[in-house]
Amino acid sequence: MSYSAMKGNSRLLSEDSADVPIISLLDVTRFEPRKLEKRWLNICDTALGPVNLPIFAYRGRLPGPTVGITGAVHGNEVNCIPVIQQFFARLEQQHDKDQSTSFAGTIIGVPVLNVPGFLDSVRSFDGQDLNRLMPGNPLGTASQQYANRIFQEVVVRMDYLFDLHTASAGRQNSLYVRADMKNPEINRIAGTLGLQIIVHNSSPGGSLRGCAQRKGIKAVTIEIGNPSTFQQDLIERTIDGICSVLTTQLGYPRLQQNDTKQHQAPIICCRSYWIFSQTAGILQVCKRVGDIVGKGEVVAEIHSVFGTLLQSFTGPDNYSTVVVGLESNPVAKLGNRIVHLGVIGNEFLDDAHDGHL
Repeated sequence: MSYSAMKGNSRLLSEDSADVPIISLLDVTRFEPRKLEKRWLNICDTALGPVNLPIFAYRGRLPGPTVGITGAVHGNEVNCIPVIQQFFARLEQQHDKDQSTSFAGTIIGVPVLNVPGFLDSVRSFDGQDLNRLMPGNPLGTASQQYANRIFQEVVVRMDYLFDLHTASAGRQNSLYVRADMKNPEINRIAGTLGLQIIVHNSSPGGSLRGCAQRKGIKAVTIEIGNPSTFQQDLIERTIDGICSVLTTQLGYPRLQQNDTKQHQAPIICCRSYWIFSQTAGILQVCKRVGDIVGKGEVVAEIHSVFGTLLQSFTGPDNYSTVVVGLESNPVAKLGNRIVHLGVIGNEFLDDAHDGHL
């Protein structure tokens, strides 16, 4: 962990949130019911002091399932943060407006899981991708131990999980859900979110979602657009989707929606895959995220620096696809990811991966 990250965490504690208590154990039964609680959860220590996770929690009047919303396991996934901030602000506002509003269970939000990565504006933790190391190892490297603390102290306490992400640096994402659509309850949750695209994706080992699902947690991954930026339209639509799931699937009181626009039903994909470059040059992607790709239609081209066409990428000839994500850096190297295509259909396989892990 860098010195700047450690100093940044100290400033957050001393200046921005001095009155927020620090806890060493996330025990939601100690939180006052029907009140928005904020805590710093001590996740590990360094030679310069503690590293603490910011925690939001709202506990219902009655016991029930615990719903988790996590963000920024990659430090540059900042779209996730206002989703959780604004969701809990909306929950608190609804409670202040209607004192009779209540629900059974607890909602926990962790806007930043990768604190050092967030403070240094980098995707990784100590050079490692935390979303490849779950559930971690208490006797392993620094990144493995940090992943293990996150998983054991936070994730295993949840019954449902919305794991929020964005594209990585130099790429763009649609607003889409990765979910194991073979699981009936997860299938319903993914559909109720009402986002742009649903991609059936098996629960991969090493990922937060995959390891959570192996613990019996009903988990989905929500990809919210692009890294290192705020996209308010996608943020509001994600919050509304989570609220819809809480209301229709888990029986929570209906929360006010901010995004009143009518949206098309999500495009359902039975699997997805990335197209990779076989040469280097100047990349031009001909489609935008969310666009349908016709059979054999050109989606991207690579030209030489003199303008000669070197490689053309087309959609498959035997089925239709949709652009889930794409490379936004026009300088293409050999083996670069170019376009992430979702195969439109609802015949879900037991083992479906997109090459992401």
